Amino acid sequence: MNRAFRKTQYRAANVLTYNKGENSITMLFDFIVILTILSRKTSSFLEQYNIAEYLLYFYIGSLSLLLICRVFWNYYSKSRYAGIVEVLSNYLTMCIAPFLIGGELGISMKGIIISTIMIILYYVISIILSVWYGKRKEIIRKISHYIFYGVVIFTLITIPMGYFLKNNTVLWLGAITFAMMSTLKYIPYWLILDTPYRRNLIKEFGPKNIDKSAIFISKKKEK
Repeated sequence: MNRAFRKTQYRAANVLTYNKGENSITMLFDFIVILTILSRKTSSFLEQYNIAEYLLYFYIGSLSLLLICRVFWNYYSKSRYAGIVEVLSNYLTMCIAPFLIGGELGISMKGIIISTIMIILYYVISIILSVWYGKRKEIIRKISHYIFYGVVIFTLITIPMGYFLKNNTVLWLGAITFAMMSTLKYIPYWLILDTPYRRNLIKEFGPKNIDKSAIFISKKKEK
């Protein structure tokens, strides 16, 4: 079971590679959060104890650092700490996103808590299915596909419908399902960092004998 879980972690590490795209996405998220806080549409929870104000300072600092990282990309991307700003910024965004979206759509605190629980449950179920897939294969693959693509289809329907109908409830449902899919990338997002754990995963589950494989493929193409 432990090996199946580590293999699931490897799949995430294999997808999560630090590049300019991740830098750009994080800058976009930071910019959206800054605009949301400045618009004063945040949840009342964030307004208490000046939390929104502190968040504004953090995101302005984060956005500035990301721009500096982009300017010195050739040096920073090869650094041991490449991606650390993106990781910190994205994890904080994950924590406050329910309150930002809830404030924008007028969702109550009870609705925000229920949404968060649903999103976490979706991620836990997805991980359990992924680990079980590593043991059972075909049956679980079909179940996991139905769950994932069902959420995708529901999101593609509800968000445009809620936007054009100006129905916050439908938009809220679409936002929940979109967040569910996002968890598959952003909860294991720390694997983007060049840590010993990530290197061990690649060493354990990554391709073996790459040189021999490359020679074999090139010979096959010549034939």
